[in-house]
Amino acid sequence: MKKQVGLAVSISLLAFGAYAQSGPAYVPGSAESVGLRRIVPDTLVWFNVFTMLPQIQGFVAGQDAGLGGALDPSARLLGDSTFLLSATLRSTNESSMMARNLVLIPATGGTPKLDSCLYDDTGTIYLRQCNEVRQDGNPGRVGGDMRYGATNYMTASETTLFNWPENLSFNSDGRYSNPFFTTITGDGGARTYAVQNFAVNPLTLAVTPRHLAADAIFYPELTNQIPPLGTQLGRTGSSPIGLANGNFVVVGQDQSRLIDPAATAAIGKIYAPDGTIVKSDFEVQTPGTDGSMWDSVGAWRGGFFAKPAGGITYCFDNDGNFQGTITNNSSAGVGFDTGRSDGTRYCSDIRSHYMFGAGKSPEANPGFTNMMLCAWDLKTRVWITNTIVSSPGNQDPTTDGFGVRAMDRANVACDAYDRVTVAYRLKPDGNIFPYDQIVARVFKFTGTNFIPLTPQFFAFIQHDGTNAFSGSVGFSSREPSVAMTPREIFIYAKGVWNAIPDATTTPTTADNSHCYTILSHPDPIPAPRPQMKITPGSQTTIISWQADAGLFVLQSSPATSPTSWADVGPQPAITRTAYVDPTDQYQMSVPTPTSPKFFRLVRHW
Repeated sequence: MKKQVGLAVSISLLAFGAYAQSGPAYVPGSAESVGLRRIVPDTLVWFNVFTMLPQIQGFVAGQDAGLGGALDPSARLLGDSTFLLSATLRSTNESSMMARNLVLIPATGGTPKLDSCLYDDTGTIYLRQCNEVRQDGNPGRVGGDMRYGATNYMTASETTLFNWPENLSFNSDGRYSNPFFTTITGDGGARTYAVQNFAVNPLTLAVTPRHLAADAIFYPELTNQIPPLGTQLGRTGSSPIGLANGNFVVVGQDQSRLIDPAATAAIGKIYAPDGTIVKSDFEVQTPGTDGSMWDSVGAWRGGFFAKPAGGITYCFDNDGNFQGTITNNSSAGVGFDTGRSDGTRYCSDIRSHYMFGAGKSPEANPGFTNMMLCAWDLKTRVWITNTIVSSPGNQDPTTDGFGVRAMDRANVACDAYDRVTVAYRLKPDGNIFPYDQIVARVFKFTGTNFIPLTPQFFAFIQHDGTNAFSGSVGFSSREPSVAMTPREIFIYAKGVWNAIPDATTTPTTADNSHCYTILSHPDPIPAPRPQMKITPGSQTTIISWQADAGLFVLQSSPATSPTSWADVGPQPAITRTAYVDPTDQYQMSVPTPTSPKFFRLVRHW
């Protein structure tokens, strides 16, 4: 059966390739033309060399600093309230160096906030240089607690914080004063992967660091070992991912060979929201195989997955116990990149059990290729189905000629109801489009097949499709990242833009400038309401609700008319009954009241 499906996919690829060769390119329309509403227009995040500060909007031509060509920022989601964008910009102390900026963006379109992936040991935002090695590349990462009503997120940054051991900004407790880090201090190639946890008030966007920034791969497990000099050691890996139980997993790329003497290793670690290590270093991939790691890690109801180099997805439960593997290409009959896969990405949601992957197939591009979207069941680790994302006329031939197309660098996000957004780079016709443009498409997954909710569309207001047949204005957009709630879709890209989101005005920014937009969901679903149940006992009363509704604050009132609702203080701890069934519950326990008392659950954001 699998061979027959694979053959059908291959025939489909060839048929679409032949269409692309013989006919004109399909030029997508705008997001608005496919029925989407633009909640936030194209928004620039840039560094002003006159003020030496990062800035959102207010762009002035000639005052911006160009950014690195290899930067690949990540967009993630906190609950369903706040989009998180890790956007590396120039440092406030030296414009030739980079800092790990973070942007917190209300999902419904409120005022965003510039922040940082790093706070120093005094709890002060840190926007200065943090990496003395490579400035052009190795972006910061971020991931949020995906439970509705959550307030915690985690950042990860490739850094050289060990190079300032005498500077108490990052060494107040001596965590960089040990044999491992003192050995590599001053090494011109060494860098490590630091993480830090934060809490945020989604209403005010006030941020509080929950622990000190520390290396994720080598601290504290390997601090008494002597690392090799002249190696890169800890490199950028996955974004931190919020698990269904509120903890976070992050997977870094270890090149030291201290953990796996035979190969570069993908090293995972699980943290509690306050930074406590829940599970120490564990090797994600099969020992001795290449564990080069980029940004394909995701959490589902029962655990998480990680896809390092090699084309195999490794699956774990929420405690980090290995569950099995998925061999991506052979199971799905596709030709995705089997390296670390910068341009082929995977996602999942903590209220579901599917993994979605998007990328070019075949990646090697021997003839014609498509942008493909695949689905696997993470409970059974079995492939389910594929669909072609790219429209007829948008396939990617390898030779020049009539209607030359090119596509690359996909990214993918899903929501709690298995709707999926794929965004990627596209030149609909190389004779008309001199630069890449970001296009996107939204699908609904039914559990057996994909149903398109939109055609392809240009994600940003600023794109050359408006001027496709009258001459390029010169917009370019590349390296997309995407996140989504059941009501909003966030899309980021780097490229060349102008100060106002107008598709007919000549772009004026430096290349690789950051830009994001928020669009309405084509099939919006409101936030779930808790189905509250109260089970009284002689001493303790249990209040429970369905876990998929998320986190709530418990309030009480002595009467229902007139009401006098107030948060119960202290708030009871929330526990969960299971992580494998849609009927699992959250519970709170309160002392059984001795006089009439009424309870309700509220979410403040």
